[in-house]
Amino acid sequence: MFGKGMGNMAGMMKKVQKMQADMKKMQEELKTRTVEASVGGGAVTVVMNGEKIIESLKLNPTAVDPEDVEMLEDLVMAFILMTNALERLVEQLRRLPGIGSKSARRLAYHLVEMPKEEVDRLVETIVEAKGATRHCSICFNLSAQDPCEFCSNPNRDQTTIMVVETSRDVIAIERSGDYKGLYHVLEGALSPMEGIGADDIRVKELIARLRDGVVQEVILATDPDVEGEATA
Repeated sequence: MFGKGMGNMAGMMKKVQKMQADMKKMQEELKTRTVEASVGGGAVTVVMNGEKIIESLKLNPTAVDPEDVEMLEDLVMAFILMTNALERLVEQLRRLPGIGSKSARRLAYHLVEMPKEEVDRLVETIVEAKGATRHCSICFNLSAQDPCEFCSNPNRDQTTIMVVETSRDVIAIERSGDYKGLYHVLEGALSPMEGIGADDIRVKELIARLRDGVVQEVILATDPDVEGEATA
């Protein structure tokens, strides 16, 4: 029964992954398409791409003073470019965990209203942090060194591994001060709806760590949600 159930789950995962791939391909194709629309009885015509970004704008010369058409188009287009840039920023911020549309928009406006030197300093700090951190080649925890401070510490219990989803989980567990063993970060959880299967997280690497016989206990500490339970 177990083998049959695992086979059914594998088949379902493949179907969901194919559906996800087809949807992604369709979304990419839509991004390349453009739509032209007119408002005000043809006074204004805009061309928008599949990402809802306005690419161009034209004013009907009969609707305004002919001498002002080019200037008005430039002014309106400048406003649209600013709006498009803000929308792209909002979209990028919305991809961060725990950030919804309202929070992303609020952060975007806060960032563009900051003095340029503060924005430059923020960008430099992010780039510096990105360059200074890496994934441990043993447990895949984020660290400034490789192996990380846990894998390279001989005082940690080498016979126990706690399996978690992200490096943030490691930080939370360490704050408790109760666990003294090693970690293994999966870098995600199974999610058929998002096309994430066993090959997309660090399961094979975990199995490889168990083959030397040193580890006697594996603690599964994945999140208590559907994805976390399925992964465990």
